[in-house]
Formats: sequence, C-alpha cells, structure tokens
Amino acid sequence: MRYLLLFKLCIISTILAAQVSIIGHAPQFPNQRFYLWKYEDFISGKLSLIQDTLVSDRGIFKFRTDVSQIQKMVLGNDQLTAYLYVQPNSKYTVEFIADNPQHSSYNLKEEVELTFFDLDSNDINYKILGFHAWIDNYMADIFVEREVNPGAYASKITFLKMLAAKDIKADTSTYFANFIRYTIANDIDNQRYLGAPSNQEKYRQYLERSPIRYECDFYMDYFKSFYNQYLSQIDSEISDKLFAAFAANNLTASDTLLAKCDYSSNPELRSLLRIYLLKQALSDDFLPKTVILSNLKNISKNSIYPEHRKIALNVLSQVDLIQVGSSFILEELVGTKERVNLSEMSNKHIYLHAFNPSNTNAISELSALKKLIKTYGSKIEFVTIYVEKNDLNASEQHAMEQINWTRVGFPIDHEIWTSLGIRTFPYYILIDRDFNVMAAPALSPTPNGKYETIEKTFFELSKP
Repeated sequence: MRYLLLFKLCIISTILAAQVSIIGHAPQFPNQRFYLWKYEDFISGKLSLIQDTLVSDRGIFKFRTDVSQIQKMVLGNDQLTAYLYVQPNSKYTVEFIADNPQHSSYNLKEEVELTFFDLDSNDINYKILGFHAWIDNYMADIFVEREVNPGAYASKITFLKMLAAKDIKADTSTYFANFIRYTIANDIDNQRYLGAPSNQEKYRQYLERSPIRYECDFYMDYFKSFYNQYLSQIDSEISDKLFAAFAANNLTASDTLLAKCDYSSNPELRSLLRIYLLKQALSDDFLPKTVILSNLKNISKNSIYPEHRKIALNVLSQVDLIQVGSSFILEELVGTKERVNLSEMSNKHIYLHAFNPSNTNAISELSALKKLIKTYGSKIEFVTIYVEKNDLNASEQHAMEQINWTRVGFPIDHEIWTSLGIRTFPYYILIDRDFNVMAAPALSPTPNGKYETIEKTFFELSKP
C-alpha cells in the first residue's frame, strides 16, 4: 500500500507541475550571470530566486522550471530585468536587448521589453500582447472625442466593453478572462467620462463580489489603485481611532474600525487593505515605523488568512531596518563560509561594502577601494559582504581574488540584502566607533554626480 500511495502521489505531482523552458538571446551580456525570479506576492512585490545561469559566449541563456499554473516571472541581471507570463508545458524563445546595458549609475533597475519568437497563439503572452495592442489602437482612435463629443465617446466605450465581454466568453482561459476584466477596470473605468462608473459601482463589480486573485498582478494593480492613500479619505474621527488601534497593536479593533469605512465590507478584502495601509504608511508620516512593524508582525503570526500572514511577512522583510543614528542591527555577520564579529572591531569606524562580482560597476570600483584601504586601513575597518556564487567566470573570479581583506559571502536570495536596504551594487554603509550607523548609503570611493567621495570623510575621521 505504501508503494501504491507513493505512485499515486508521483502521478498527482506530475499533473500539478508542468515544465516550462525559456531560451534567450542576450548578446550584450556574454559570460554574465542571469537570474529567473517569481513573485511571492504582488502587494510587497517581493521576488524569490528560482534559478540562475551563465550567459554563454554567444549570448545564449536557458532556464527550465516547473509551474502548476500561469504566473508572472522576471528574468535578467542585477540592473536590467524583463518580465513574462509563463504557462505549464510551454517553451519560450526570447531576445533580451537593452537600450543602455551599461547604465552609468545603476541607482535604479531598468526594465527591458522582451521580444518573443514563434509565440503560440494560445499562449497567455500572445493573448495579452494582442489585447493590449487592440485596446491601445481602439482608444487612440476615439480619444479625441472625449472632449469634443463626450456622448459618442461614452457610447464607444460601452461598445468596447461589449466586444471585451464576447472575448471573455469565447476564451477558455480564466486567467486571460480576468486579465481582460481588470485591464478594462484599470485602463477604462478609472477614466473620467460621461457615464463612467462611480467608486461604489466599481467596488461592487471588481472587488466586493469577486474573489481576491492573489496570483494576478493586474488584479493587485487595480486593488492598489483603488485603495491608494485610503487613510486620507476616511472620516477623521475614525482615522484617529484607527491610529490608536494601530498604536495598541490591536488587530480586532483596527478591523472593526475599518469595517465602518466605505469599500471595506468584505472581511478578507478588508484584512488585505489593512496590510496595504501599513505598507503605504512606511513612506508617509501617518504612523511611527515601530508601530507599523509591530502590526505587520502581529498580522504575520495571527491573521486568519494564510496569504495575509505571508504578505505581511514579505512586507516586513523589505523594510530597511537600519536607520542613521541608530545602532547597526547586526553584531555578527555569519555567511555560508565566513563569519566576522563586527562588535569586536572596537574603537574603529567600519566601512561596510556590498559587492556583487557579476556587476561591472561594482568591479570597476575595486581599485579605488583598494587605494582607500592602503591609506586608511589602519584606522578604519573595511568589511565586504559579497554575493556568493557557485561557479564564477574568469572576470568574476579575478574580482573576488582582489578582495583580500575581511569578507563574508551570502547567497543572492539571503535576507541580509533586504534587511540592510541593499538593492543595488556596490553599496556602502558607514558605522561609527559606538556601532551607530553614520550613513546608509555612504559615499563611495569614486566620485558621484557632485564629485564627492568617501575619502574626505575618512580624512576627517582619521585626524588625531
């Protein structure tokens, strides 16, 4: 019976997970590391690494993974990324061409538009690209009438919706049907035009009476658009009480208060809304960060909705835990192979350097960093945390060999990168003698746009 059960489980596993292969051409990135990520959720936007590979000399990269349903994935390197939707039992041939592959600053990730080859007409990407092209052309043709003939414009919007409804009925893909529905909601119903639906109508049609589609980025885009800056829209008396409930970390009280507000009658939707409010509050002045973090921790442990526990945890993992003037959060760095106790580096400032050997800009700064170490290494402690890779190409290996000072390696998906707010490479943090954060990010060894480097700071700190 045990063998029979195992056989049945293997069959079920094969049915649930089907393989997807992605073969790509990235001629600008030979011998560089490429990654494939999936979204853990679309509220936090957190990505988790699925695979990494080395682009060949000819610019060819390949990924192969199992998926059980249509989902959005991201591929690329540390600076440039592109997205695609993948569906089970599919093979994708793509081209990854960047307009500016060696961006001068790398301060922001850039998005590359993939080119697909031989895309099947039944594939979700083919359908999505086709629908986008159709709706863009249709709206471009009627746009001029929005001001000069609003009645005709409204009629043509109604006709567009009728055509879209026919497509939904004719297509067998529930995922694509939802894509059409929420694309209409985002791109059409959010416009101001004669006869446009009210917020109450949109809430009933797209949110209140529909299941939460956690796996769909377009649903979550609409959710975030609909509830954007929601705290500023509710009654001041309720908002004051809500802030008090958050301050008390009382989930029951905050839920009860939100239930009195507009567009929050659905309990599961309201619970998700609360997470989104807390996430938005991280960049506003509504609540202290400590209050936000305590509520998210509470939700991550005690929410009745498993998805919400996961989302709250993901939002928490993306919060920059280091603040200038506060104690540095990690007394010890424990990597896969190395470890270092930072708290033992007494009576010295620490210059923490985050390095990725696949990043050309990070490599180019190594020589300037080595000069600083030669000049100030006796008075300032230099520590490098680096992205650990199993197989390095020649340039990556050469770069790692240059780092002959204290270093600790962590995998690219390790939580340390998000905990320290490190989203680009290279990155620097300056810690003072009392183990407090002086700067994050700190100036780099090479000049920025204002011709500033960290050397002036080091010179001042090194004075007797």
